[in-house]
Amino acid sequence: MEARRGRLVADLQDPEKYTVVAEVGGEIAGYALVLGHKVSPDDPPTTAPDGYYLIGLIVAPKWRRRGIGDLLTIERMRWVAERAYEVYYFANLQNGATLDLHQRFGFTEVTREFTFPNAPLKPGTCVLLRAPLNR
Repeated sequence: MEARRGRLVADLQDPEKYTVVAEVGGEIAGYALVLGHKVSPDDPPTTAPDGYYLIGLIVAPKWRRRGIGDLLTIERMRWVAERAYEVYYFANLQNGATLDLHQRFGFTEVTREFTFPNAPLKPGTCVLLRAPLNR
Protein backbone atom coordinates (compact mmCIF):
# COMPACT_ATOMS: atom_id res chain seq x y z
CA MET A 1 0.00 0.00 0.00
CA GLU A 2 2.87 2.36 0.77
CA ALA A 3 4.25 1.91 -2.76
CA ARG A 4 0.88 2.94 -4.22
CA ARG A 5 0.77 5.98 -1.94
CA GLY A 6 4.20 7.03 -3.20
CA ARG A 7 3.10 6.51 -6.79
CA LEU A 8 0.00 8.65 -6.22
CA VAL A 9 2.04 11.48 -4.71
CA ALA A 10 4.44 11.38 -7.67
CA ASP A 11 1.55 11.35 -10.16
CA LEU A 12 -0.12 14.32 -8.47
CA GLN A 13 3.10 16.30 -8.86
CA ASP A 14 3.64 15.40 -12.53
CA PRO A 15 2.46 18.30 -14.76
CA GLU A 16 2.24 15.93 -17.75
CA LYS A 17 -0.59 13.97 -16.12
CA TYR A 18 -4.16 14.79 -15.10
CA THR A 19 -4.87 12.84 -11.92
CA VAL A 20 -8.34 12.16 -10.53
CA VAL A 21 -8.75 10.93 -6.95
CA ALA A 22 -11.87 9.34 -5.46
CA GLU A 23 -12.28 9.90 -1.73
CA VAL A 24 -14.89 8.30 0.50
CA GLY A 25 -15.13 9.43 4.11
CA GLY A 26 -11.60 10.80 4.13
CA GLU A 27 -10.18 7.58 2.64
CA ILE A 28 -8.70 7.35 -0.84
CA ALA A 29 -10.89 4.83 -2.62
CA GLY A 30 -9.15 5.05 -5.97
CA TYR A 31 -7.41 7.17 -8.54
CA ALA A 32 -6.67 7.29 -12.23
CA LEU A 33 -4.70 9.34 -14.73
CA VAL A 34 -4.72 10.87 -18.17
CA LEU A 35 -1.46 11.11 -20.06
CA GLY A 36 -0.88 13.06 -23.24
CA HIS A 37 1.26 11.13 -25.73
CA LYS A 38 3.07 12.35 -28.82
CA VAL A 39 4.93 9.98 -31.12
CA SER A 40 8.63 10.77 -31.44
CA PRO A 41 10.52 10.41 -34.74
CA ASP A 42 12.68 7.81 -33.00
CA ASP A 43 9.71 5.65 -31.96
CA PRO A 44 9.05 2.39 -33.85
CA PRO A 45 6.26 2.44 -36.46
CA THR A 46 4.05 0.33 -34.17
CA THR A 47 3.98 3.07 -31.53
CA ALA A 48 0.48 4.00 -30.36
CA PRO A 49 -0.84 7.20 -32.00
CA ASP A 50 -0.70 10.73 -30.62
CA GLY A 51 -3.47 11.54 -28.20
CA TYR A 52 -4.71 11.39 -24.64
CA TYR A 53 -4.56 8.06 -22.84
CA LEU A 54 -6.50 6.88 -19.81
CA ILE A 55 -3.96 5.06 -17.65
CA GLY A 56 -3.45 3.74 -14.16
CA LEU A 57 -7.00 3.08 -12.96
CA ILE A 58 -6.60 1.83 -9.40
CA VAL A 59 -9.49 1.17 -7.01
CA ALA A 60 -8.87 -0.10 -3.48
CA PRO A 61 -10.14 -3.69 -3.12
CA LYS A 62 -12.87 -2.84 -0.60
CA TRP A 63 -14.29 -0.17 -2.96
CA ARG A 64 -14.38 -2.27 -6.13
CA ARG A 65 -17.68 -2.98 -7.89
CA ARG A 66 -19.26 0.14 -6.34
CA GLY A 67 -18.98 2.53 -9.30
CA ILE A 68 -15.69 4.22 -8.33
CA GLY A 69 -14.00 3.09 -11.57
CA ASP A 70 -16.94 4.41 -13.57
CA LEU A 71 -16.78 7.82 -11.86
CA LEU A 72 -13.02 8.08 -12.37
CA THR A 73 -13.44 7.17 -16.04
CA ILE A 74 -16.30 9.64 -16.58
CA GLU A 75 -14.25 12.49 -15.10
CA ARG A 76 -11.17 11.68 -17.15
CA MET A 77 -13.20 11.43 -20.35
CA ARG A 78 -14.86 14.77 -19.54
CA TRP A 79 -11.45 16.39 -19.11
CA VAL A 80 -10.13 14.93 -22.38
CA ALA A 81 -13.32 15.98 -24.23
CA GLU A 82 -12.38 19.60 -23.50
CA ARG A 83 -9.15 19.02 -25.45
CA ALA A 84 -9.73 16.31 -28.07
CA TYR A 85 -12.32 14.40 -30.11
CA GLU A 86 -11.18 10.95 -29.02
CA VAL A 87 -9.43 9.21 -26.15
CA TYR A 88 -7.28 6.08 -26.01
CA TYR A 89 -6.74 3.32 -23.50
CA PHE A 90 -4.72 0.11 -23.44
CA ALA A 91 -4.97 -2.93 -21.22
CA ASN A 92 -3.82 -6.46 -20.74
CA LEU A 93 -6.17 -8.87 -22.52
CA GLN A 94 -6.51 -10.87 -19.28
CA ASN A 95 -7.95 -7.88 -17.37
CA GLY A 96 -11.61 -8.53 -18.10
CA ALA A 97 -12.91 -6.13 -15.45
CA THR A 98 -11.20 -3.08 -16.93
CA LEU A 99 -11.97 -4.11 -20.51
CA ASP A 100 -15.67 -4.49 -19.62
CA LEU A 101 -15.69 -1.12 -17.87
CA HIS A 102 -14.18 0.71 -20.83
CA GLN A 103 -16.41 -1.07 -23.35
CA ARG A 104 -19.42 0.41 -21.52
CA PHE A 105 -17.97 3.86 -22.27
CA GLY A 106 -17.71 3.25 -26.01
CA PHE A 107 -14.13 2.02 -26.33
CA THR A 108 -13.50 -0.26 -29.29
CA GLU A 109 -10.40 -2.14 -30.34
CA VAL A 110 -7.82 -0.42 -32.55
CA THR A 111 -5.03 -3.01 -32.56
CA ARG A 112 -3.15 -5.61 -30.55
CA GLU A 113 0.13 -4.89 -32.34
CA PHE A 114 1.45 -1.72 -30.73
CA THR A 115 4.07 -0.31 -28.39
CA PHE A 116 3.87 2.54 -25.91
CA PRO A 117 6.91 4.35 -24.50
CA ASN A 118 7.89 3.21 -20.99
CA ALA A 119 5.03 0.70 -20.78
CA PRO A 120 5.97 -2.91 -20.05
CA LEU A 121 3.86 -4.39 -22.85
CA LYS A 122 4.54 -7.92 -24.04
CA PRO A 123 3.58 -8.55 -27.68
CA GLY A 124 0.20 -10.20 -28.05
CA THR A 125 -0.87 -9.61 -24.44
CA CYS A 126 -2.44 -6.15 -24.69
CA VAL A 127 -5.04 -4.30 -26.70
CA LEU A 128 -5.24 -0.64 -27.72
CA LEU A 129 -8.73 0.87 -27.66
CA ARG A 130 -10.25 4.21 -28.67
CA ALA A 131 -13.50 6.03 -27.86
CA PRO A 132 -15.03 9.03 -29.60
CA LEU A 133 -15.86 12.03 -27.42
CA ASN A 134 -18.70 14.51 -27.63
CA ARG A 135 -17.42 18.07 -27.68
